[in-house]
Amino acid sequence: MILKREEHASWPQNIIFQIATLLYEAWPEHRTIVQRQRDIANTNCCDRLLILSDEGKVIAHLRLEQSKISNCDGASAGIATSIVVNQDKRGQGLGRRLLSLAEKESEHRGWGYLYVEAIPSAIQFY
Repeated sequence: MILKREEHASWPQNIIFQIATLLYEAWPEHRTIVQRQRDIANTNCCDRLLILSDEGKVIAHLRLEQSKISNCDGASAGIATSIVVNQDKRGQGLGRRLLSLAEKESEHRGWGYLYVEAIPSAIQFY
C-alpha cells in the first residue's frame, strides 16, 4: 500500500514513530528517534511517500519537496531526499517504486526537474 502525506496534513503517531525509526536505522549518527519524531510531526515543508506492508508497517520512505531555487532555464524543480527501504525488504524494487512515484508527482506539479539527494555510498542505486 502506498501512502502520501500532502503538505499541512498530519500522520498518525504510530506512523510518525515508524518513519523516525526507519530513518534512524539508516542514519543513526544524524539524529535520535525522538528528534526525528518531532521533525516529522512539525514539518509542513514537504510531502512524504511511504510504502506499507500488508500488516501496515512502514517499509520504505521518500521525502519530496520543491526546490527553493529555479534552474537556469527558469523551471522549478523537486528534490527527493531521505530515501530509505527497510533492510529486510531491500532488493525487491521498493526504492525504484518510490522514485517512480516521486517522478509522477513531480510531473503532476509541473516541476521540470527532479533531483535525487543521496549519500555517496547510495549513488550506485540511482
